[in-house]
Amino acid sequence: MYSIELKPIKIMIKGEPGSRKTEFATMIAKHYNIPVIQIQDIIRDAENIEGELGQDFKEEKEKIIEYLKENKETPLNETMKVFYRLVRWRLRQNDCRNRGFVLDDFPNHLEEVNYIFFPKLESKLDSYLDC
Repeated sequence: MYSIELKPIKIMIKGEPGSRKTEFATMIAKHYNIPVIQIQDIIRDAENIEGELGQDFKEEKEKIIEYLKENKETPLNETMKVFYRLVRWRLRQNDCRNRGFVLDDFPNHLEEVNYIFFPKLESKLDSYLDC
């Protein structure tokens, strides 16, 4: 008997405004039966998180929303650490962990990619291709 180890599908879609990236993300997610992850959904869901992360989010919420509106690279600070922890929290939920996900128009900067996906590694991505 053969055993196949399936791995979750992890996709990031980036593009210019109006490039239909959300439409493509939805089509891919439907095809593979995986969730589309959008930042506004994470922020909405964070309102109901309990414990330390929920409390940290409530304290930093206004700064996080301001950062998302500005969409400019920001040095790593306490606000950004909370925001990245929120994203990692969502990506660790069972649906994402077991099946995978499509990140719709996020992360925006190399620092975000490194902190979300490689928070404890010494070797991180050196470049980020945005097509």
